[in-house]
Amino acid sequence: MIHLFFTRTRASSPGEKLEINHRRQIISFQVAFRMVTMSQNGGTVGTEYPDYTEHGRQYGSFRRGRYLFPVDELEKDRLDIFHHLITKARGGLWEVPLPAKSHVLDLGTGTGIWAIDVGDELYRNEDQKAQVLGLDLSLIQPKLIPTCVRFERADVEAPLPAPEQTFDLVHIQMLLGSIRDWPDLYRKSFRHIKPGGYIEQVEIEWIPRSDDNTLESNSLLVFWGENLRRAMHRYGQPIDIIDTKKELHAAGFTDITEKMIRLPTNPWSQNPMEEELGRWFNLGLTHCLEGLTLAPFIQVERWPKHEVDRLVDDLKKEICRLNVHAYCRM
Repeated sequence: MIHLFFTRTRASSPGEKLEINHRRQIISFQVAFRMVTMSQNGGTVGTEYPDYTEHGRQYGSFRRGRYLFPVDELEKDRLDIFHHLITKARGGLWEVPLPAKSHVLDLGTGTGIWAIDVGDELYRNEDQKAQVLGLDLSLIQPKLIPTCVRFERADVEAPLPAPEQTFDLVHIQMLLGSIRDWPDLYRKSFRHIKPGGYIEQVEIEWIPRSDDNTLESNSLLVFWGENLRRAMHRYGQPIDIIDTKKELHAAGFTDITEKMIRLPTNPWSQNPMEEELGRWFNLGLTHCLEGLTLAPFIQVERWPKHEVDRLVDDLKKEICRLNVHAYCRM
């Protein structure tokens, strides 16, 4: 689901071949897209935590184990693909009104691509002087960034490295499975938002479903979703969407709005917009299935790696079946 949380005051087959060809086109586009959004600046803070290799992928060593997913080049590609997917689905980078000299906080910034794009949008002239701060456990962001963008290494569930009542917008995107205490994160976000500011959260629910029963209950996709859900729950960082409205109200937010968008697992939909989203989501799934599955299934569920590899290979084939009208909710 897309959650837009507004606070006004502080008081209250052939298909498979088609997808593979399309992926090649998208990958080359995505690289160009990342490059053109960057301009000269000073880099990022902190380089003292080298990555380590496990299950054939690279993982971050800062607060080791807090983030179960890789931080390598494949993961960077995945995060950037999903950024494009989400931006296309939403029709923009953000939806709330922001002042010219906005201060924006991006929690769990990943590659920083959202923060970079927002910096490009908000800092078009000297009068605007917007500031964007991205926080993440791993400094995998580029060193050529807009002058108004800054990245810091931080655990977003620890005290934030910024004064309270600083930001006009706090942005959260795709952090399901990375947060242990959502109510505390919402309370913390509220304290750091200026009166009248906003929080926006965008999440993908990793539970495949279908409205026409073409996704059978014993399918591999359903099996994967249920096992991933169980593993992350056992680990203490669930992928389930909690009662978000209730927790946000408890944190002090008001005027809470929710939106839901279907993300087809491939371009099976007859709706042109959903068909396009399906192409991007298929590409994103192809890049993310291994990273999402490895540590939860091996470390938590105790699967041998060769069985995880086989499952991922089979899943990549299944998500290309155009006769299965599966989707995930955003």
